[in-house]
Amino acid sequence: MGKARAHLWQLTRVKQRRLILASIIIAEVLFFVEIIAGFFAHSAALLIDAIGTADMSPDKDPFGKKKIPVHLERLGALLGSLFMVTLCVGAIGYGIWNVSHGVIPNVIIMVSVAGAGLVANSITSVLLYRNQIGNPEARTASITARNEALGNLCVVIAAGGVVVSESAWPD
Repeated sequence: MGKARAHLWQLTRVKQRRLILASIIIAEVLFFVEIIAGFFAHSAALLIDAIGTADMSPDKDPFGKKKIPVHLERLGALLGSLFMVTLCVGAIGYGIWNVSHGVIPNVIIMVSVAGAGLVANSITSVLLYRNQIGNPEARTASITARNEALGNLCVVIAAGGVVVSESAWPD
């Protein structure tokens, strides 16, 4: 029975690794889609949501296969933080520019991209939640996907606010 349990555990770990890799790929695709759609829709909410998706990317090797020197890890974290701050300042500036110039975001693009992200992140979150036993990386990825789904829901709500108010303020 010990060998069977070990084999089952090994299969579970392989499944978890595949799910984590799939969640990373989904997050990266969503990042680029939300950035591009944010500019086409003139939506600061989509840009901010994309920044949250970029934050989902792991700083370390999620599978623990490569040993990264501490100084390179810290340098990567610093550069990643600077990149995030730059994106945040840019998105805030973009939103202020849109409001000051009366540019109203395209609600159809906002809802379709955020809706697709909501579906993708919800499915990812549920799959990772069901298979997180004994793996802290799967638990972290599940929580992050859930938070990203909530971010996508906020973009949909912001799009609704744009429709109701007919201004860029909710965005």
